[in-house]
Amino acid sequence: MDRMMNNLMKFNELLNSSEYKQAHQLLTRHTKDLKKYVPSDHPSLVSVMHNQAMVLKLEGNLADAKKKLKIIVKKYENIYGPYHPSTLSALTNLGQVYSDLN
Repeated sequence: MDRMMNNLMKFNELLNSSEYKQAHQLLTRHTKDLKKYVPSDHPSLVSVMHNQAMVLKLEGNLADAKKKLKIIVKKYENIYGPYHPSTLSALTNLGQVYSDLN
């Protein structure tokens, strides 16, 4: 678990220095580690997926960000319901991606 916490701290450092590719790679590794401990619909895992989608957006990979955010919105709706802040945040981010695509 310490490794996972270190990954998240490193992720923030990478984001702050605009090293998006490395941040995405780190989140991918973190997701694999987290999947060993929690089910696929666990809020922590969905949150990491949300971060991955936002890094994809920052990288300019809007099509993949859109695809991932659609999944995330559904997962958050199943976990928390349609009006929870996490659901609404993911929905807002999905709307921003749609806007950027047009």
